Amino acid sequence: MYVFVYGTLKSGCVNSNLLNNADFISSASTVDEYTMLDFGIFPGVVEGNTSKIYGEVYDVYSKTLVSIDEFEGVWFCRDEVRLDNNMIAYMYFLVQIPDAFENKYDIVESGNWIC
Repeated sequence: MYVFVYGTLKSGCVNSNLLNNADFISSASTVDEYTMLDFGIFPGVVEGNTSKIYGEVYDVYSKTLVSIDEFEGVWFCRDEVRLDNNMIAYMYFLVQIPDAFENKYDIVESGNWIC
């Protein structure tokens, strides 16, 4: 299974260790445009047409996918997206803005969050 990550799971970011057992495939971007929100310590992607989202693709085992699902919690859900490298991968979408971050975010116009 392929997972496309754009935030704290990217290589060199604070939670990249969750992908220690995954194989890095490539850097990529989404074909479709979405809106990326920056909460300072993490980003979230929602439906919208601000920009393509830039990140990394990993080949993960089902056990790793379960761990990521648990890490992302109730605020995120995964759905398939098309990538510019002709792959289909799971990407995590923000479904609920945590109360502590309500109205406390910026839009990442470039679609490229830097950790």
